[in-house]
Amino acid sequence: MNRFFRSAFFALWGGVFLATAPLASAGDESLKIWHQKVDGGYRVYARAADDFPRSVQVNLTSLKNLRSTGPTPFQTVVRNGTEPVFLFDLQIVKPGRGNRFNFEYEFVSGDFTSARHDDSHVYLLPFEHGTSHLLSQGYHGAFSHSDPGREYAVDFTMPEKTPVLAARGGTVVKVKTDSRRGGPGKSFEDQGNFITILHEDGSIAEYVHLIRGGSFVQAGQKVSAGERIALSGNTGRSTGPHLHFHVGIPTATGNLQTLPTRFLNHRNEAVSPREGDTYFASHPGKPPFNIPTGSETMEAPLQTNETGVPLENAISTRAETNNGTVTLFLRNGFSEAKEVLLTLPTMENLTPSKTIPLTMKLEPQSEQFAVTLKQRDSKKPFRYQTEWQYRSAR
Repeated sequence: MNRFFRSAFFALWGGVFLATAPLASAGDESLKIWHQKVDGGYRVYARAADDFPRSVQVNLTSLKNLRSTGPTPFQTVVRNGTEPVFLFDLQIVKPGRGNRFNFEYEFVSGDFTSARHDDSHVYLLPFEHGTSHLLSQGYHGAFSHSDPGREYAVDFTMPEKTPVLAARGGTVVKVKTDSRRGGPGKSFEDQGNFITILHEDGSIAEYVHLIRGGSFVQAGQKVSAGERIALSGNTGRSTGPHLHFHVGIPTATGNLQTLPTRFLNHRNEAVSPREGDTYFASHPGKPPFNIPTGSETMEAPLQTNETGVPLENAISTRAETNNGTVTLFLRNGFSEAKEVLLTLPTMENLTPSKTIPLTMKLEPQSEQFAVTLKQRDSKKPFRYQTEWQYRSAR
């Protein structure tokens, strides 16, 4: 994702200077911060690798026999990609005595002082006109969209090498497509390939999990809405092939604050994305297309019955299958609330929208949406089996 972390430790004892190399997340070198020894202390500088602005926050986590000439934490925007930018000095308090300092910093593309998202903007769905994809994880999704900086992200299930289109025009800030690695664990967080695009209002869009070598654009290139920019993949932290998309604005803390977005659907309506729905992309100026029979309801609310399940003293499931997508619901036929653990011991040619096993609390005699299963290869059959365990809810 486009958030980074660095730390460094420096000390001067008895005239001997010791330092550890900065630790870098995701190997990002688009911003560097370093120090130089000067009379009376140290001078701290930053430099961006290009002309795009970077919002950065520097935290001095420890100081011994030094004082900073800048505020703590130190927040700024680094814009110049050619010359070092002075940040602050660290002045020795008592000359002749040992001193040490430790700092950490985070940065993100964009200018937090001027970025203001245009909330009226309607985004294109980031795939080709006339095609459809399941929104497998939505806002605040339990698998990975509850983490800071991802709250308003969406995931579209799609096979590898599916064309990815720009949802909005802008300038490409960064491209990473050198990774082959992917998996569900957090150790794969930094392995995802991505493209970052800066919009005219200062907001940032990121397209993540791209296939290795799958970019059609490069940093500095201007792109238009609906332009093909990449091929989807399964790199980074991922349970299956999909496209992760989010829009945000840079903050003074060096992070990205994601924001809700609306997309243009096939009825020419601006809609808020909803987990479990399938969306057909419709791009202005493109020819009309036919929606397959039965797909008109794919953006309707999930048929969840909060009450009304017969008293049958059993837990059961209900499934709706439409256009290669299976939507599973859990039903509680008891007169008391139950905690249910849902597993899928058999799942062939299907991608779940949530992490399985899945634990849910079901109110008495109620039904709740559980998970969607999206067919990976439409030319091959799919198969699944459900199992569950339950106990009285705490």
